[in-house]
Amino acid sequence: MKKIKMVLWVIIFVFIAIVVFQNQEFFFDKHNFKIDILLMKHETEPIYNVILFAACFLTGIIITYFFNLSERFKARKTIKALNSTIDSHLKKISEFESERESLKGTSLANEEKAQVNSETT
Repeated sequence: MKKIKMVLWVIIFVFIAIVVFQNQEFFFDKHNFKIDILLMKHETEPIYNVILFAACFLTGIIITYFFNLSERFKARKTIKALNSTIDSHLKKISEFESERESLKGTSLANEEKAQVNSETT
């Protein structure tokens, strides 16, 4: 599975490199942005399109990370609860096994006594 993932990532990166290489004039073109809010007007310095795409991509990754953060905390809490349940079940299993062994020991002792009594009579 790891090899398949690696091959998929290599294919994706090669595809992205081909797209960027074949469209260099678009990606390395500069644009400046204007913000015109009622009382404030602002214009940025010219920015390469590649930087704009990278910034949007990274912003999307960060937003996705923060949206999934609560789910991660819930999952961690659930995992802790399930692990404690597993521990309690393992403790009960060991108690039952020790009880079974002790019962086996007493039943074997009773059988040996019965055999000794039957042999002596």
